[in-house]
Amino acid sequence: MRKLLLLIPMIIIIGCGLFGTKDFFPIAVGNRWVYSGYTKVDTTTTLTSTKIVLVTAKNGNFYTVMDSTTTHNVLLDTNTTTVTTAYIKETDDAILSYADTTAAADTMLKLPLEANKTWIANTLTWKVKEQVDVTVTAGDYKKAWKIEATKTIGDTISIYQQWFADGAGLVKQYVVTTDTTGPDSLFVNMELKAKPTIK
Repeated sequence: MRKLLLLIPMIIIIGCGLFGTKDFFPIAVGNRWVYSGYTKVDTTTTLTSTKIVLVTAKNGNFYTVMDSTTTHNVLLDTNTTTVTTAYIKETDDAILSYADTTAAADTMLKLPLEANKTWIANTLTWKVKEQVDVTVTAGDYKKAWKIEATKTIGDTISIYQQWFADGAGLVKQYVVTTDTTGPDSLFVNMELKAKPTIK
């Protein structure tokens, strides 16, 4: 379960730059996205606020993404802040992510987005489902791409869903993990809190 929780901020980082039908990854120092929502693990609920900032270019190819996440554990009434770093690069046909600038690339997105296209990222097979209208705290987004991945380990099934809107990127994320022998053990619902800063 801990590995799955650590994966969630990385999914958000990966998604923060995937934009619409023309410019899937607007690269500019200082681009910023703020998300809010909650995570529920078994009976414990955590309120989460995540700030993602595209910080700097490296060698003209790599960009550093800083993810600062603050969580509030409702049951324990405690706050925790974590910072995650990722390196990203756009090619003609993909968005790539790296653990560091010397690591092997992980394909985060195959371009262009179109229905039924699939790719593998972080051991998950993602599939572009359809374009739908979605409403989040930041506003209404028309014809956002819905992307989904499913992973099964033993009796545990995890479903990941993300919605990407033209000019705004990742606007919503939903994760649910269900054990077929019991109730949902993980539930995540995150959405864009305010219109992103795109330079």
